[in-house]
Amino acid sequence: SVRDEYGIDTLDVEISPEDIISEIEDTITVQEEPTVFPAFQAQSIMYSGMDEDSVVLSGTGADELFYGYQWFLPFYLADKMREKNLSGLLRTLIDFRSEIRFHHILKSVKTLFKGESKLLDIGSGGLVEGSAEYPKVSGVEDARDFHLNRFYFPHMLRCIEKQSDERDLEVRHTFLSRKILAYSESLAPEENYHNGLKKYPIRSSFKDDLPKKIYGRKNKTGFVWMTNRLFTPDVRKKFLETFRSDSFQNRDLIHSRKALRTLQNNNLFFGTAYRLYSYEKWMQEFID
Repeated sequence: SVRDEYGIDTLDVEISPEDIISEIEDTITVQEEPTVFPAFQAQSIMYSGMDEDSVVLSGTGADELFYGYQWFLPFYLADKMREKNLSGLLRTLIDFRSEIRFHHILKSVKTLFKGESKLLDIGSGGLVEGSAEYPKVSGVEDARDFHLNRFYFPHMLRCIEKQSDERDLEVRHTFLSRKILAYSESLAPEENYHNGLKKYPIRSSFKDDLPKKIYGRKNKTGFVWMTNRLFTPDVRKKFLETFRSDSFQNRDLIHSRKALRTLQNNNLFFGTAYRLYSYEKWMQEFID
């Protein structure tokens, strides 16, 4: 939409699921830790096509600073319930009716009655030994703080920096200036939600410069990596070969036979399979 509106010269890079999987081993070597999201592989592929000493302008940080992620919404609803702010709750439900699903309502109710709930429902499907200590938070400000300062965001920045250093690229995170950080900290959560628009302070700053279809867009399209559409026949074959390997089958941490059986029965979620595959490649690279 931005390209078409302003006639910007852009280059579209098409990256297949097979490309992402084949890039895992190289990115693991660069990161020296198991990769978490296929976005890192896609980013690595994109960087490889850029000239050295290029400067990358990154929007990383906008969602963390201004409550942009969808998984913050249940905690925002829970806060409204906790405040007994019925009008605010109804307003939020109406404004975000295109985004809110039943599981968001359920999580908000659980958070209210239990006092806290998991930040993300990213599990291992019972395929990993022990019980992972997934972060639990009580409200939307707590969720933002955990995500921004302790959980995914620091890991993401570290991975971006390692990949850019490997390619001799300079990445400038345009939202991570001291002034913007201080500004975001000064805002109450509700100031970031307005008429169904998240990250409202950013949007309102450009309201007079952007077309309404861009300024008012409510659907966030970047998070498709969890979909099983990435489970192409070639990707599934690659996963099966790894899951059948002696090294994977002998990992103490993983319920390897169950993982293989679940994958063979087409019941393994892509996100879980991807994590197990990445973990195995990391173990082969640095432990074996």
